[in-house]
Amino acid sequence: MSDDLRERLGQMTTDELLEILRNHDADEWRAEVFPVADGILRERGVDASEIKKPGDSPPPQELPQLVEVMTIPNPAMVPVVRSLLEEGEFTFVIKNELTQDLFAWGQFGTGYNPITGPPIVLVDADRAEEARQLLDPVVHESDSEPEGNEV
Repeated sequence: MSDDLRERLGQMTTDELLEILRNHDADEWRAEVFPVADGILRERGVDASEIKKPGDSPPPQELPQLVEVMTIPNPAMVPVVRSLLEEGEFTFVIKNELTQDLFAWGQFGTGYNPITGPPIVLVDADRAEEARQLLDPVVHESDSEPEGNEV
């Protein structure tokens, strides 16, 4: 049976064989067709290894190394911090961002949820110092009391 299959596939054009591998339709073709088609293509000097087959995973991407650059003392500043980091095209995560009101009492008395802790900014290690310089003045300015006009 394998010789008949090889002979039948060998009569197909290179484009037809590539299409079989590209579509990888297991309903139309038996499983043994695909390696035979690949072998015939190799004999013809065609490298079909670049054709993505079902189940192939994309090459792994290197994940950025994230480091902590600051704790946001006031959760109300999270949208400002997020906006600045997005504008600067930083790779970042704000840990505890969405957990501030998750448990009973929320941010009662501390300014942040005492169970989950304050929001923490993590950025790509390669740009950590740049992020600190960008965020420190904004976040720490919000900590200080505005000076009022005395009468």
